[in-house]
Amino acid sequence: MITQAVIDACGLVATGMVVVHGVHDSRQSETYLVNIRLPNAVAFMGMRVTKGNMKGAEILIGMDIINQGDFAVTNLNGITKFSFRVPSTAHLDFVEEHNNQERKEELSQQFQHGGKPRNQNRPKPQRNQKRK
Repeated sequence: MITQAVIDACGLVATGMVVVHGVHDSRQSETYLVNIRLPNAVAFMGMRVTKGNMKGAEILIGMDIINQGDFAVTNLNGITKFSFRVPSTAHLDFVEEHNNQERKEELSQQFQHGGKPRNQNRPKPQRNQKRK
C-alpha cells in the first residue's frame, strides 16, 4: 500500500480499481504498478499496489513481498531494526536458539569443575579405604 504523497512524488498513474478489505470496512481503491527497491538493493519489479491512508509511514510492504525471503524484526536495547534477505537461506528460530543456550548453560554447570558429570543415582566413591 502507498499513500497519496508517494503517488504525487513519483508521478504515478492509476492502472485500475480493486476492493480493499480492511479491519473496519471494505472500499474501492486505485491500483498502481511500482518497482520497489529495498536498502539492501533487493528489488521487486512491477508490483501492483493500492492507495491507502497510513499514520507514520508512506509505504506498507505486504506479504506478497515478505514471503519471498527471510524477514526478521529485533529490538535490542530498545532499538528496533528489521532485516530482509532474498533468497531465503536459513530458518530463524528464536525458541530453538533459547533452548540451545539453556542446554549450553546446563552443560557448563555440570562441567564447571572439570571431569565427567556425576550420575546422580551412583553412590560417591569412598576414598582412603583399606583393601582386604
